[in-house]
Amino acid sequence: MIRNLIYISTAVCFLMMPPRFGAGAFLYKNYVIRQYQGRDILCDPYVVEKNDSVIRLFQQRGQIAGQDFPEFLRIFQQFNPHIPDVDAIQPGQDILIPLKKLGEDALPGQSEGVVAIPFMAITQLSDLIHQNAEKYEVKTGDSLSVIISNSFGKFGTRSYNEGVALFKLINPEIDDLNHIRTGQILNIPDKSVRNRKWYASIFDDRGNLNRNIDLNEILNPSDKLKNRTFPKSSAESEKSGHDSPLSIAAEVLNSRLIDRGTYYFPRSGNPDLALDLSRHPVMELESGRRLLFWEKDYPVPLDLQALTAHWKELKIVPLPVNAGSEEILQAIFTADKNFDVKNQLHLQHDGVDITIRADWIIASGFYDEIGRLAIHQTCLFLIENEARRIPASLKRYLLELNIRIREIRKKDFTPLAEAPDPSAPNLITPLAVVVYTDDLRKFVPDWVKAMGFLYSGNINISFPYAGLQIEAISNLIATKDGNRQMLVDFGDLYGDAVSAIRNTGLEMIQLTGAPGWEMAVKQILDAMNLPYSAPLNFTAIKDSRDANIFLNFPGLRLEIRESEKAVVTSALLHPELIGFLNQSGHQTILIEDLSRLGEKGKTGPDSPDSRK
Repeated sequence: MIRNLIYISTAVCFLMMPPRFGAGAFLYKNYVIRQYQGRDILCDPYVVEKNDSVIRLFQQRGQIAGQDFPEFLRIFQQFNPHIPDVDAIQPGQDILIPLKKLGEDALPGQSEGVVAIPFMAITQLSDLIHQNAEKYEVKTGDSLSVIISNSFGKFGTRSYNEGVALFKLINPEIDDLNHIRTGQILNIPDKSVRNRKWYASIFDDRGNLNRNIDLNEILNPSDKLKNRTFPKSSAESEKSGHDSPLSIAAEVLNSRLIDRGTYYFPRSGNPDLALDLSRHPVMELESGRRLLFWEKDYPVPLDLQALTAHWKELKIVPLPVNAGSEEILQAIFTADKNFDVKNQLHLQHDGVDITIRADWIIASGFYDEIGRLAIHQTCLFLIENEARRIPASLKRYLLELNIRIREIRKKDFTPLAEAPDPSAPNLITPLAVVVYTDDLRKFVPDWVKAMGFLYSGNINISFPYAGLQIEAISNLIATKDGNRQMLVDFGDLYGDAVSAIRNTGLEMIQLTGAPGWEMAVKQILDAMNLPYSAPLNFTAIKDSRDANIFLNFPGLRLEIRESEKAVVTSALLHPELIGFLNQSGHQTILIEDLSRLGEKGKTGPDSPDSRK
């Protein structure tokens, strides 16, 4: 509280001081003046953040809350009629926090309802960016491209290049961006700077910094502040919330939403054209294109030249007042034909055939870390409940193939549980058993054991033949419960010996020549009367043939017991696919041919020599 009081009084004194920097500007904080019982109250416009506590938030701010908290609550409720319950404020809501009772004409501009109090002298653009940056100590393994992309988007995008330009501006001592040292202290532009209303003004149409920009013009809108009304209507508050349909649409399109403040477009010989971003938000796409959202039945300004002269690639997207994310996305794709929208995508990867059917699939280009142009696909799925979600393991797998999965909740969505973060890494390595096919005599026992069966090799067997009791050597396969058992011969028995053994009632198969792993497995399963199906087909969502992800790859699906299922495949399954199979209740057995691994595979940790 004391710190807040000192801040306010110091700021007010600072306002009375003449500027010392002729070519500079002041960084202002805007406050709102409201009346309560005949007294002017200085209020701080604030946007509620996640995990804000009412008591902690309000008691830390200003003189009134510190002196008389019940009175503070009464004033707060009068100034914020759109907040019926102060104990249930939501992230993204605009509120006015009463700070201090003012005397008559205590602040310049007080009678007009809005005051702008300076708190920092800004003489050049680097000063302004420094105020929106944080100190960062370089750690071992850090890469500047990764540090910047964490806040400004992927390498090669316009937003990333803007982040690099800002970094160079406030770190002039860094000559080589590819050479940073462990322990070095850097100034890193904060990602929140992209939400400043003056941010777009400091770049030209090509994305280069405008170092000669008039700081006073972009920081001090002077009489333009008088036109601002606060708080917003309830409809506007809902639209600008962090979980609003428009912000969700911006997130799935990996774009930046600007929905606060007023943007002024200069017009030759006419007053500036003011664009209220709370009513008409703007979305900046990865490509640099901009979309301006305009409410249907609301007149579009006749002087669109002022907009398009400043924003070359501008599309106006008409929307109903209470449009949901689905309506917003459809309106975007209709208005901007630059989106390459389709509904189906097909690809193959390491022997896996993948078909994606989504509500929308859009393609966009980006540059990877070594400067190569790559294409990534964003697949958008409309979901009405948790059961329709795509498993996180599949999202991570497809992300490595430059395919992003984004889910949009329908209006009647009924949440059941917290969804996992699709970008979070899988910290638990899914289990899979690798069986090599280099030697059939070794493959069969390894595969049988991987299935959870019992294998006994080189056992003595005795059977009658031509009036004699014959003894021989064979191999026994049995289930753990002993209900199913059989013998397998690798060509050691000849003549009528196999028929004679079968006449005793014991099942036997012969694996001779080079039948291949799949034929050998099928013979064993047939002899043990175990069901299987081929090839392997899986879907991300059960019971959906429309919007879904379909996986098809070679191999067999087995049901060992009612609650035990297994997948046997020669496809080079990604660990995330193995995780997906495990989550769907399937044990995974990978059949590996050493001949395709080469000499490196033969000496690896899972090679036959390492298993001795």
